[in-house]
Amino acid sequence: MAKVINTVGSMSMLKRELDNLRLTDFDSVKSIHDFQNQYKQSRIELRKQVRESLEDEKVTLPKNIKELEEKRKRHEVQLSSYFEGKLTEYTDIVQDMAHSNSSFFKSIYGKLKSELFQWKIQRLNQQKTNTIISALTPHNQKLQKLKARLESIANDFDSALESDFLFAVRKLDWTHQKLLDLYPLISGTIGESKVAKALANLPNPYVVINDVCISFEKPLYNKLEQDRIYSVQIDHIVVGPSGIFVIETKNWSESSLSKGEYYSPVRQVKRNGYALFAVLNRATKNSNIDLDSDLGKRRISVHNVLALTGAILHKRYEHVRITDVKAINKYIQYFGNEYSEHEIRSIVDFIQYINEQDK
Repeated sequence: MAKVINTVGSMSMLKRELDNLRLTDFDSVKSIHDFQNQYKQSRIELRKQVRESLEDEKVTLPKNIKELEEKRKRHEVQLSSYFEGKLTEYTDIVQDMAHSNSSFFKSIYGKLKSELFQWKIQRLNQQKTNTIISALTPHNQKLQKLKARLESIANDFDSALESDFLFAVRKLDWTHQKLLDLYPLISGTIGESKVAKALANLPNPYVVINDVCISFEKPLYNKLEQDRIYSVQIDHIVVGPSGIFVIETKNWSESSLSKGEYYSPVRQVKRNGYALFAVLNRATKNSNIDLDSDLGKRRISVHNVLALTGAILHKRYEHVRITDVKAINKYIQYFGNEYSEHEIRSIVDFIQYINEQDK
């Protein structure tokens, strides 16, 4: 099995989008698909589910209210006991001073000390009231909310049912629509995950690096394409005995192909490949990558691959291999041995280094 570094980039992006939307119930693409597939049936069964939930609340709310009232009482007793203990301690000190027979100077000191503790007693009484009110406010607010909820269910069950049902429907529909809006990202995540899973089956010592970002302070200029490159994001890079492969993944539908939406990814993978080619050869020249050079100076070449997980594109482009995900590993291993394990580690270490600089 190949060594795999990083999760796929679209998966990280999808998780961020879901978190921003507070859709935290979805922890995988499968859970999203399950929700969407069951959406219509869930909507049909929603009123029944809300009714059952309300019936459960009628039973559990009185218990919850009782438990919260008991918890509130215990908290109040603990706080009162603490303050009463302190008040008793200060009062005893004041009384002891009042009955003591002392010299003139000691009696003056004792009077001042007595006044200080009387002030402390007064302040502690104020603190007691304020602290108990502040500490019990969250309990009181929650109790008020629970009691109001129980009253609304008990007094008018049908109205409570209708209100809860409409809220649940709006939430279900909103979630469904937000996931539809995220479909391009979800589709991309599915495709990248499939390719990453396939690449992981390459044998040792192949290394798969997912989601590589490289940016340039001074943009690269590709004369052939007349393109200035400020940054690139690469879905997958494979480094192994047979070479270095820059892989762009697309999960196309037949309709996408019929619209001719395939040229941009072809150009993108060529752009990414050129950027990596330039970076790695510059690093080799500067001795940041250690290549065996018994027979003279070596240049690093990069293979550009467009991996398809949906509809298949039956076209050929110069400098880009278009392949089905099922055939990608066979294509990668087709080439002869070019790099030793030591060279693979050196190349991978450098790619990881530049990737971390851009995270």
